[in-house]
Amino acid sequence: MRRLLLACVCVSLAIGCAPSPQRRAAKPKTATTTTESPRAAPQPPQRSDRPPRRPAAVVKQRPPADAAPPAEVAPPRDVVTSAEAATPDPPPPAAPPPAPPRPAPPARAPAESAATETVAAEWRVVSVHDGDTVLCLDGRGRQRKVRLVGIDAPEIGQPFGTKSRDGLRAMVLRKTVAVRDHGKDHYGRTLGALEIGGDDVAERMVASGLAWHFKRYSDSETLAAAERTARAAHRGLWADADPMPPWEWRATERTRKTTQRAATSR
Repeated sequence: MRRLLLACVCVSLAIGCAPSPQRRAAKPKTATTTTESPRAAPQPPQRSDRPPRRPAAVVKQRPPADAAPPAEVAPPRDVVTSAEAATPDPPPPAAPPPAPPRPAPPARAPAESAATETVAAEWRVVSVHDGDTVLCLDGRGRQRKVRLVGIDAPEIGQPFGTKSRDGLRAMVLRKTVAVRDHGKDHYGRTLGALEIGGDDVAERMVASGLAWHFKRYSDSETLAAAERTARAAHRGLWADADPMPPWEWRATERTRKTTQRAATSR
């Protein structure tokens, strides 16, 4: 009995709970909702007391107008191509032939040998100034004052100066002599070696004791030997026990004249 009652109750409950067709049509369809992950809420910007920085301006540097173009980088030589490997290396250049040895400079000739290398000119002696200076006329008729090379004769104001001048006059005055030009001295006179009749005039003057061998400007052994012979024979100026050389006498005279001018100007 209880089971029958229980079955009736269940049937009635099922009939009451079942929806009618109208109600079933009016019921809206529920859309399928998808679960979405919650988004993080945006955070408000942080405030700062400093003003925002401006981005730095990029300045492009232009190369100067006179700048050289960049050098081209040579390709690496580590990789050798087949063509280069097949090409043989060129032979090394031949060494240049050795330079020929430079000839040694010629030895300086002494004064007496230099005189023989110059060309002699025929001049006529028209006057004699002292024992080592004469005035000549050259081939064109021009006057040429000639200072004999290698000797130094006493000055006119010096002892034996007049005898030295007269001895040279007797040798060459109004005669034609062969003159070998050796340039000019600081007075503009022609330095010359005179020859007459094949004899050297300077050598004859020294051998006669009428002049000194001027060793400061001449290394002639012929003149040195002629002076030794005249000194040993006491010829001419060597008759004096202690003759003063003309270069010392000139220095003494310059000193005397300088002292005299200084005393006069006071």
